[in-house]
Amino acid sequence: MEDKARKMKICSDPKCREDWDELGETCPEKIMDFSYCPFCAEELSIHCSVCHETLADTSFHFCPWCGREFE
Repeated sequence: MEDKARKMKICSDPKCREDWDELGETCPEKIMDFSYCPFCAEELSIHCSVCHETLADTSFHFCPWCGREFE
């Protein structure tokens, strides 16, 4: 049985990646509440944790790109 995917908020600025990885380890439950990156102020986008494609609608129960069910 395949693991379910998660909806993840991601900053598209690659310079923030290391800061985001560290933030995700310390307070992952808070990240989904963010609208903007706390490191560069860029608006965050929501991605599938499996295929990393951007989701246009957060109400989806399955990823339209890879078909994986969301938690």
